[in-house]
Amino acid sequence: MWGAIPELAHDEKTALVVPAENSKALADAICRLLGDNDLGRKIGRAARAKVETKYSTEAMLDGMEAVFRSAIR
Repeated sequence: MWGAIPELAHDEKTALVVPAENSKALADAICRLLGDNDLGRKIGRAARAKVETKYSTEAMLDGMEAVFRSAIR
């Protein structure tokens, strides 16, 4: 996995992670979500909460402020 995906996609928590270029695993994961509304809601809510907490405007500005403060020390 590349970029921010490993930060966001945690198998069975915020995503159903499948191996790259494995269309059968992807189809199975999609079918699993289609067949289990509760799982889809649970994963969706957890992913949204993680993004809202970690990547909100406030969180991003706090992170930038910390970088600037450490640079002037």
